[in-house]
Amino acid sequence: MELTFSLNTLDIHISGKPVTVDFTLENATPADLWVLKWYTPFEGIKGKIFDVFCDGIEMEYQGRMVKRAEPRKEDYLLLKSGDSKTVTIDLTEVYPIQACKKCRVTFRGKIFDTAESETEVPRPSEKHQPFSIKGNSLIFPVLPESI
Repeated sequence: MELTFSLNTLDIHISGKPVTVDFTLENATPADLWVLKWYTPFEGIKGKIFDVFCDGIEMEYQGRMVKRAEPRKEDYLLLKSGDSKTVTIDLTEVYPIQACKKCRVTFRGKIFDTAESETEVPRPSEKHQPFSIKGNSLIFPVLPESI
């Protein structure tokens, strides 16, 4: 399966301001896919789905952890063959990002379920077929507010 992600952001961020990141998911398969949004930015940040390091120090995830029931149809995103979808998230809502010379952000890169037909979703958790997807990391400075 050829699903990939990409992360994009500004070249420089300012401490105390939002650190927004565009997350893009691209479907390079010949089939339309229904992708479970769980543990991706398409559902917001509802768990430790990113690794964030400021000058080598891991920033602890401070958001909520979500317990899940079985998925609903609304939990899936339709991604047509050859298409991509993008969502923007603010990492400062759940990570204490501080001024640093080098902030590194990596998406953990896991998709928990996909299906090629709308009639296949939702699927019960025991039938999910999770897999890793590849993409880039981000590295940028976070300047102090006074600059």
